[in-house]
Amino acid sequence: MAVTWMPGWSLIVESNGVLALRDDLLKRLSTRTTVVSHFRNVEQDSRFLLVKNGDIRVAFNPYDPSDRTGSHPDVLLADMQAAGFPADGQDSNNDEATECAFTLTERLTGTPMTIASLHSAKYLVTAVYDADVAAWEEENPNPGLQSE
Repeated sequence: MAVTWMPGWSLIVESNGVLALRDDLLKRLSTRTTVVSHFRNVEQDSRFLLVKNGDIRVAFNPYDPSDRTGSHPDVLLADMQAAGFPADGQDSNNDEATECAFTLTERLTGTPMTIASLHSAKYLVTAVYDADVAAWEEENPNPGLQSE
């Protein structure tokens, strides 16, 4: 996991992980603040969330933005449409869904999310212990990684 400072907020990049999908962690992380989370993997599974002070206000799949959940599922509707998400209930084009999610993040944070800004940022990189993953790995050891 890598963390960098952006004007007025922090950006966390998690490579090949699923902590950004854990509602319990996002709720705790958002205590007295706001979390904007966007998850996408190589299989194009995707999820965008707005969490304020422990409350998931809105959550949706950027490839299917009309299916929104949360305590206020329509709170971002105008911003979503301005970011390029379809307004008529249609699914997003695969090429556009991630771009729309980054544009929505820009609108919510006020910070341009460009390739240049992401590449030029200085990151603090750390490993994050996840007890659930550790328990699974203990129950399902990879023989190729075990010492002799």
